[in-house]
Amino acid sequence: GDVKRGELQSPKARFIVSSLQHADCQPKPNGFIHYRFVSDERRPVLYVFEIQIDSSSQGLGVGRHLMNAAEKTAKAAGMSFVLLTVFKHNAEALKFYKKLGYSLDSKASADGDCFQELCKQV
Repeated sequence: GDVKRGELQSPKARFIVSSLQHADCQPKPNGFIHYRFVSDERRPVLYVFEIQIDSSSQGLGVGRHLMNAAEKTAKAAGMSFVLLTVFKHNAEALKFYKKLGYSLDSKASADGDCFQELCKQV
């Protein structure tokens, strides 16, 4: 609701959008990452707030492409880590992130009963 809308509309919010080129030559967005550059008491990071992939594009490498773009963005901005939070019950997401080289953040401050922080050095 309002909290999510506020996060997405924040001046600090950044986005990477993926799109498909259709036969009518009009690109159609099929996924995005919402991220921010964050400095906490531990280190400066690119924090992935959200990744969304259109259901018709899932399993086609769009998520991997977007995460790779986020990692390159982090590196270009001088960040050493990409950090994200994932629900513990979301087995598909956990498998996806682990396949990309993400692991439990040993310095996590946000692990809870329902979620955990994953990170990757870039």
